[in-house]
Amino acid sequence: MITKKVMISTTATTHIILCIISFLLTSNPLWGVSILLPTIHAATATDADSTNVDATIQNDNDSIHRKSIPPNEVITSHHVQQVDSSVVTDGTCAALGDHSDGSTTRRSDTCSSSSSSSSSSSSSSSTPKDDTTNPLPPVFFPDCRLYLATSTLATKSKASSVTSSSSSSHNIPLPSNHKRLGLYTVQPISRGQPIGTPDILIHLVDYPDDLSSFVSLHSFEASQFGAQYEAKTVASILPGIPSVAQSTIMAESNAVPFYARDMDEADVPRTTEPGAGALTHYHNLTFVAIKYLDAGSEIFVGGNKRRMEWIQQRNEMLRKEVASSDDGGGGEQDDGERMQMQIGHGWRDVEWIREHGICVDHLRVQKSRKRGVGRGAFAVRYIPQGAIVSASPLVPMDRKVAVSVKVKNGKGEKGKKESSSSSSSSSSSGSGSSPPQLLVNYCLGHVNSTILFYPTAPVVNLINHDRDRANVELRWSTSKDFMQQGGLNVSSISLEDVMSRLHESDALVMEFVATRDIRPNEEIFMDYGLVWSQAWEKHVQQWKPAPNAISYAPSYVMDDVAGLLRTEKEQVDHPYPSNVMTACFYRYSTHTRNDGIASSNQASPGESTAVQWKMDRRTFDYRNLRPCQIIKREDIDGKIYYSAIMKNWNGMKKDEMIPKHEIHVVDSIPRHAIRFVDKLYTTDMHLSNAFRHEIQIPDEIFPCAWKDLDVDKKCE
Repeated sequence: MITKKVMISTTATTHIILCIISFLLTSNPLWGVSILLPTIHAATATDADSTNVDATIQNDNDSIHRKSIPPNEVITSHHVQQVDSSVVTDGTCAALGDHSDGSTTRRSDTCSSSSSSSSSSSSSSSTPKDDTTNPLPPVFFPDCRLYLATSTLATKSKASSVTSSSSSSHNIPLPSNHKRLGLYTVQPISRGQPIGTPDILIHLVDYPDDLSSFVSLHSFEASQFGAQYEAKTVASILPGIPSVAQSTIMAESNAVPFYARDMDEADVPRTTEPGAGALTHYHNLTFVAIKYLDAGSEIFVGGNKRRMEWIQQRNEMLRKEVASSDDGGGGEQDDGERMQMQIGHGWRDVEWIREHGICVDHLRVQKSRKRGVGRGAFAVRYIPQGAIVSASPLVPMDRKVAVSVKVKNGKGEKGKKESSSSSSSSSSSGSGSSPPQLLVNYCLGHVNSTILFYPTAPVVNLINHDRDRANVELRWSTSKDFMQQGGLNVSSISLEDVMSRLHESDALVMEFVATRDIRPNEEIFMDYGLVWSQAWEKHVQQWKPAPNAISYAPSYVMDDVAGLLRTEKEQVDHPYPSNVMTACFYRYSTHTRNDGIASSNQASPGESTAVQWKMDRRTFDYRNLRPCQIIKREDIDGKIYYSAIMKNWNGMKKDEMIPKHEIHVVDSIPRHAIRFVDKLYTTDMHLSNAFRHEIQIPDEIFPCAWKDLDVDKKCE
């Protein structure tokens, strides 16, 4: 018996629709269910979390039949776990294969044979056949744009390592017999068009030297995104496109970040929410194409300056290996690996990408509907049960070095470091008094293991915890196209092997699998595990607002409310909140190629120089956002302009630094060129009581050999 519960308003239009449905169900129940139910489902399920829609189809023995699959979604086997093919009726086959535009999606023999067998057998039988030998073909999403698949940079390298001359203490090994992963578009992307959904930025602050290799290969300069004021040393981690896509030198890249990111606390204020400081405030970073990308193009992101030398050495080695391969010396390669392996010009056939890759643009970012967790991940389309919601390469990291340290007051013994804030009692990461980095909250791990894994796929870092509403679960990928050496079982990898690949971002891949059908605009949740839940509950019970919570005013709020800026003299009586200061977009350089932009004549010690504010195409780069003291405000022809003394920020290039002895005054600065910024170590991520804990990989899939912190020695 089939039951269906749908809450529908009693309007005249709805009555007419119900009459039509009744007629169709009476004349042909199967046709009515398989064709009309998706339409009604889409029309009524406007809210992803609405409890007013419960479209459930079940038979007498509670086996779920997939008769309500939207006609533009194709169920296929590569990403769906094995299910009984006999439950797919001939009506579903039509939905799977035929589209409204007249095109036909490739269907497997499973669907054809199932259709034939159902027509020759009794259609009234509701008991599925005991036959699981023909699984559904892979789920194919016609509107998916971005796929994770083997990169055109994949090589069978015999080289053991490449050493950076700028940092001889850090060897950056190149993998041997290893398939690197890359990001592809299966739809054309015009120049200037966004690539994928905007994502978050996570900042590493005052990191130890032992984390330098990770920083060199997986971070960008924080000043590109206006994060140079977070701490004395900052590196920006960019999940999503820049982490999944292969990097190359800027001249050979086809994607760059659009630097206008947003910043806010995502409705998690430090005054009322225990989650304050546990999430990044930086978000909405978009990557755009800098050239036309044809369907099948691999996306290459320009490497930051930390990685340029390594990338150039790697590219040169790859070119030599490609040339060697053309001469027959490169070993065996399939057709896919031989396709246009030119650096920065990779391309594969679209059908090959869809067959061998996994869609990674099922998710988008928006404010979570769950209080106190900030932003969340939401489905952009219908995702059937068993489908892979996303597949993420993992970057291994030693939890002992995923901490924050800083030089004591910038003084004292050379090299002496101390904790930058008090360690949260709810954290399981870090060592001694050094608190874990914010990045730890976005990592996967196990309480009994040294190793942490940073997931790099788009938006997966924003899948929030909810045990009761969880609709995805973790699973190691066993795909021969993804795992090195072809479907390698993670249990066969030793902890030493994982630790030796701390630099690699695609040696291991984790899949996020739908545990039930997921509707468009539905929020994605997963169970973070009992250890995480207990740590969070303990944190909530002990949490109290920081002493300065009431007086704290975020810089982005100050920018919204302070239209007219106060001068330094006015601030004596009416000061701004102690956590903020003013900064000006101003381009200063002593380099000859920038002559006339903002440079000034060298002043004698104690003398001041005055220049007019100028604007060029680079003025509003965040690198040029420097501290400034407002000394004058004047009205010129009805418009307000300011004069300010310019300062330097820590880490500026030598030719961009104003000499210490010079008082550098800039006049005629417009209000839109002045911003409020948070002073060092004052944003929420630096709160001493901020929650820190990695997401738990389920014990049943975490290799026992990796549990080096297992005090009970259960693995022995």
